[in-house]
This record gives sequence, structure tokens and C-alpha cells, in this order.
Amino acid sequence: MNTGHQLVTRVFTRYGRRVFQVILLSFSLGMSLVALARTSSDRFSQTDLVAPLPQQNQKFSNDRVQLEGRLRIGSQFFNNETDQANNASFTLGTKFNYKFIESLKLKTEIELSFSSGRAQSQIEDDRLSDGFNAREAVVAFEPNSYLELGAGAVNQRRLVSTPLLMSNRSFPGAYEQVNFGNEKNFLKIRLGQAVPTSQSFDSDRQEKEKLPTFSQEVLAAGFQPNQHIRFESFVLHYRYANLPSVVAYKSISRGNTIDGQTATSSNFHFDFNGVMGGIKTEIMPTTRFSLIGEFQAIENLKAKDTFNSGQLAQVGAKFLVNGITVTPFIGAFYNESDTSPGAYNSGEFGHNNREGTFYNLEVAFNDYNFKIIGNYVDAQVVGQVDRLTQTDQQYFYLGLETLYVEF
Repeated sequence: MNTGHQLVTRVFTRYGRRVFQVILLSFSLGMSLVALARTSSDRFSQTDLVAPLPQQNQKFSNDRVQLEGRLRIGSQFFNNETDQANNASFTLGTKFNYKFIESLKLKTEIELSFSSGRAQSQIEDDRLSDGFNAREAVVAFEPNSYLELGAGAVNQRRLVSTPLLMSNRSFPGAYEQVNFGNEKNFLKIRLGQAVPTSQSFDSDRQEKEKLPTFSQEVLAAGFQPNQHIRFESFVLHYRYANLPSVVAYKSISRGNTIDGQTATSSNFHFDFNGVMGGIKTEIMPTTRFSLIGEFQAIENLKAKDTFNSGQLAQVGAKFLVNGITVTPFIGAFYNESDTSPGAYNSGEFGHNNREGTFYNLEVAFNDYNFKIIGNYVDAQVVGQVDRLTQTDQQYFYLGLETLYVEF
């Protein structure tokens, strides 16, 4: 284990994580109350108090229809001791929104991907798949600026990004969201109920299985006291129930503790019912430079110690020079075996039972509406449990993306 990994292990010792998680939850709840008080005092002096949801544009061209598109071309590489994958892909991403009436809207985010490459077993990531991928497709009812109700294929990371819990995917389901505040100071509460996606043939099960469910409750807050500093935080509760045996079998190679070794006999050893929180701070001494730091922690309350917790921390900067924005990041993560189902969380970090470091770089050419992205992740096996199906893994991605353009 290299020095970076030893540092991660020392920082995220059991008692240190406990103390930090208590501080994290206290800070998040405290900031939520501050944001709520701030937005309540501003309520009568502002006409539009709702902060826009990430990557959702509420402006509709041609009165009812909005269509946006972007292109992405990239190449990625996975490697571990037994498997390897090389892939080049082209992706067309679209956002299509349609307003039936003022309070009822169709919102979609769909990608069409074409790829060519070579992949061996145990290697999988969302960007390796061909065909249509519905990141989100919902009908949303917004009777006023405070309330939103939606149903359809719901993106499970729409409000906050939580790679240790969930990859960028949608589940069929519904959500209820309440919004207070503006873009700088906001408080959002979101409840979600969904059915985790899976497919079981007769050969993958012993009998008819119960309907699987996934639910989460999210509280997110943002506070910007002045133009030089900004805080964001979130706390959430998540719960999976009745996950089918085929999902458990798929998660064997992804670090989860599984009882059984076949598709029909596999079951998760621990249930998944836990909490997660995060803090993000951005310091902006000038309009051309900022420093960013973020920390997230997750704990499965149904799993034993040394099986149930994970953390992710990263620091970065943003530079604006001659119309070019450069954003480098460096981070570390530690994710024990049973924080969340490996079938549904991020493959870039090796799913579960992993620790390591990652490096990200974005170079955005603002005047030309495109950016270059590079990611590298070195994920090692934690090793507190004998994992015959896991070895150390490296992941690399290099791509070019256009920004969304409205047609």
C-alpha cells in the first residue's frame, strides 16, 4: 500500500470517522436552520425564491418546448490482475422538456451511446454500454415555486452527487420536493420512492420474488454570506428492501458480503439501511480563482463495524485565464464492503471494499463551448475480508464534451 493509501487509512480510523460524522451531521443541520432563517427573512423582498435544480433549465423556448443537446467522445481503460477493458465511445445527450400547462411539465434527459472496444468480466461502468440510456424521464407537477411532485424514470442523484451510494442512474418511481430560498441561500427537502432496476430469468431465481424498493430522504442546504465564500451540505437516509438474488450475485465481484455462490442462491449478508452526509466549501478570493474542498461520509446501520462505512474527500481549484477555465482535483476514498449494493454504486471507484486516490482535470474553452476531461482512479482492495474475486484496479478516462446548446 503506498503512502497515499496509508494516509487515507490513518485519517479514516474508526474513532476519527465517528467524531467527524457527528460534526458533519451537526454542521449540516445547523446550516440548514441558518439557510431557512435567511430565506424566510428574504421572502418578502424577492420575487423568485427557488434555487434551480442542478442541470435543469426552467426556461422554455417556443413557449412550450425546450430542446438542448451535447456531444461527448471519449476513451477509457480499466485494468486489474485478472481483467481488462478498453473502450472508445460517442454519446449524444439530449434534454427535452415540454410544458403541457403552466404547472405540468415533461422533463427528460436521454443519452444515445455508440462504443467500440474490448471488455472482460467483472469490468463494468455506465459509460461502457451502448444504446439508449434514460438518465431521467419524469412528469412533474409544480403548482407553485415551493413544491414539485414527479413520477417516471427518476434520476437518483438529481439533488446531490453521491458516488459511494449511487451511480448516475434512474429508477422507476416518484419523488416529492420542497424548495426554499434562492440560488445563493437555499433549503431543499426531497423524498423519493423507487424500484431498483434488475432483470431475472427463471434460471436466476428459485421462486417468485418480492418487489424490490429503494427509498431516500434528503435535506440539502446552501449558504453564501458574501461573494467570497460559499457552503453547501446535505444529510440523507437511504434504505433498500427485497433486493433479488440476481442483484446479490452480480455484487459478489463488486465487494459485497454475499451468502451463496450461484444466481439462484445468492443473498446479501447485510440489509441496507443507512445515513450519509456531506460538506462542500468554495472560497473565491477573486472572480478568476477559487479553492474547493468537499467531504462525504456514509454508514450502513445494518452492517457490522469494519463492513459498514465509507468516506470520500477531495480538494481542488478553479482558474479562469483568457476565456479558459482550468479545474484540477485530487482526492481519496475509503469504502468498506457493505455500505451499499455494489450493483448500483459507482464503478469508477471500484464499487465496494476499496480504498485509493483519484485525480480529475477539466479544461473548459468557454468561448468555443467545449471542455476536455481527464480522470484517473487507483483503487486497491481494503482486505479486511478475503475477497477472491477482487484485485487492485486502475481506471482512466479521457474525453471531449460540448456544453449543452439550446435549439
